[in-house]
Amino acid sequence: MVIDYDQAAFQSAAALEKREIKAIHKASGRSMTFKNRTEFYGRKKNSLEGSWLGDQNTMREAKGQRPFSKDEFEIEDVQIASEVSHTLYECKRRIENYCKHLGVEDYFGVIGKGETFRHELLLPQKYKSNRDTALRPLLLTEAKDYLVEYHEGKIVTGIEADDMLTRYGYRGWLDYKKTGKFSYIIGTMDKDQRGTPCLYFDIFAQKGKFKDPDPILIDDGLGEIWLQKGEVKGYGAKWLAVQMCKGDESDHVRPYQDFGIVYGDTSCYHDFHDAKSAKDLFTRVLNRFIEWFPDGVEYDAWNGEHVKMNSLEWANMMFKLVYMHRIKDDPTTFTKLLQHYGVLK
Repeated sequence: MVIDYDQAAFQSAAALEKREIKAIHKASGRSMTFKNRTEFYGRKKNSLEGSWLGDQNTMREAKGQRPFSKDEFEIEDVQIASEVSHTLYECKRRIENYCKHLGVEDYFGVIGKGETFRHELLLPQKYKSNRDTALRPLLLTEAKDYLVEYHEGKIVTGIEADDMLTRYGYRGWLDYKKTGKFSYIIGTMDKDQRGTPCLYFDIFAQKGKFKDPDPILIDDGLGEIWLQKGEVKGYGAKWLAVQMCKGDESDHVRPYQDFGIVYGDTSCYHDFHDAKSAKDLFTRVLNRFIEWFPDGVEYDAWNGEHVKMNSLEWANMMFKLVYMHRIKDDPTTFTKLLQHYGVLK
């Protein structure tokens, strides 16, 4: 079993870390702590109903006092780490849980380090730059170091850990086609892996129970997509098509969002769910980009460089972002895929 140690370490360190917020009244300097932002100012964008601040304002208005606005407060995130030994034990416990559940004994994991070729791509917003300000568990480094030293963790550079997981997963698929047995099963929560033929196990668990307890065999067919609570989900080639056109806001993969185009999960589902062949599927992807950008795209990249591309070049850019490398120095491009399936000559 090959495990995504980036995720295992993050989940282990975050699970035992206490988080809260400090709300500071800017004018007076007084502060209070709360479990989260929702407790302080509620769930609704334009209403303080059901929140501490909303209750305070109701009482202030009853006294003839001016209500507070959100802007009068500064919010600070507060993180309180657990004991290091507890976090490291949580790493060990999670890995043992994966292996016990699947009945496997041999395992190792991969950890990504540093930026990759995707960070160099000239996008309107740098790849994954929205994660720069995201909170990292305080003991994340300690958790990763522990997995490397004691649980066969392998550090990869130049590519993402997801790409290396894909290599192992795809190798397992090729062995399965030859022998009927998988040489590797990959354990991860990352949805990018669902576009590659492999034996996939979702390691996400709550209270010791896996959300999807059974491994998923993703073959080299079209796969399936579906809507779940308004969000498109899936696996296989159709999932790759969805990723190219819908993008992934968590990684700043934005095929249409920076150009004033409206396109949602439901539209994406209708575009691809009934594709009958790979040629049909990827023709639809190409046509979507041509329809969006008949004259191509033009923008200033994150580094200030002015970029101009035609619709196929922009589709290739999205493909580079979402396609996980199946072999070392994988040469696959969207154009080559279109040529392979007879969409382009």
